[in-house]
Amino acid sequence: MLSPFKVPCNAVLIVAFSASFLSMDATAQNSSCSTDKENTSYYRRLAAIESMAEAIVGIEAVTKEQALNLAHFRVVRDGCGALKNVGYYYGDRLKPIDENFTGNSFTPSSQTVFEYEGAHTTIRFLDHVSNSAKAGQNASSYTVTRDSQGRPIEFAFHDDNNTLTIGPPGYALAKWNWLSDGGGVETHFDANEEEIVSGGAFKFSSANLMFGEHGLLSEIKLSDDSLNVAFKRHKDGSLRSWRAFDATGGATSAGSARVHGVNYAYDDNGYLVRLKYLNEDGQPTLSAFGHMGFARDYREDGNRLSYNFANAEGKIWAPPQRGYAGQNYQWREDGLVRVRTEYVDTNGVLIDHPQRNYAVILYEFDDNDRVSRRLFLDSMETPLFAQTP
Repeated sequence: MLSPFKVPCNAVLIVAFSASFLSMDATAQNSSCSTDKENTSYYRRLAAIESMAEAIVGIEAVTKEQALNLAHFRVVRDGCGALKNVGYYYGDRLKPIDENFTGNSFTPSSQTVFEYEGAHTTIRFLDHVSNSAKAGQNASSYTVTRDSQGRPIEFAFHDDNNTLTIGPPGYALAKWNWLSDGGGVETHFDANEEEIVSGGAFKFSSANLMFGEHGLLSEIKLSDDSLNVAFKRHKDGSLRSWRAFDATGGATSAGSARVHGVNYAYDDNGYLVRLKYLNEDGQPTLSAFGHMGFARDYREDGNRLSYNFANAEGKIWAPPQRGYAGQNYQWREDGLVRVRTEYVDTNGVLIDHPQRNYAVILYEFDDNDRVSRRLFLDSMETPLFAQTP
């Protein structure tokens, strides 16, 4: 586990971080470490997060040689363990972000670059050609202020003019009050510094957060005690499940999906391949998204092949609220970019999206691998219209 906040070389860590993850272990924390040196690690994906106070945790480490043929995250840190850069790559080339991206809110762009000055860390979002990238409403960076123990006490998202703006989690500013039990109170604010209800799957204005073994969330408890969400994880930090409870300890619905809980399953490469929404009895249930969960399939190199809705038995189905069963994806020969998205029925046959009235999206790219045009086709593959960025 590696906190995204710089700890001076002579600092004493309160927690012994595991060297198995993106760690800043105790051996690095001494006066002999050098910020001039660089260490690079390679991972198939990053653990999902709900709070910007969570750690960046790499899942399924691979070697440099293996990474040459994979979509992967490349994590660079200095000799003292502080993050310098997190990049999303295919082989040796930075990979453009698309909806198949398997990172988290720390990394909403192809690159995140870390700059340190005293108690402040600025993290900048860059695209795959190292230009400023935007996330949330118009955020191109965020600044972290930390206390004397290296813990974050404020996150602030900014645009290119250094003005507060809404970031990927749905707020412009977050503040933390750390408690003696190791947890902390997280409070969200908008660009006018007024409290705002926002966040990822679990939206709140203020909540008590508890953290587990990897510096990842183990519990969210709203400050008014109306909701408690408990997380379970695999040894590598991957989320196994979560369950929601009310103030009395009874099962309740929560999150954007408005369900009691979710179970997650992964393939041998660490990719999420199955998600199930559950009711109070632990049985598959219909979510607010209009389906019971999904199944995914991946190429060996990490590029996603398909996304399909799954019913209570785990079979592919077309939810009535959706009108199609899933999507298939095709990739350019070099694996860097997606060139085709298909909407399909339960047999994998093209079907027109019931609201959008198209079945296929073809992507064209400029010399810098930016999308230059999208061409939309119907289920007979007849061209309908085109869009340019």
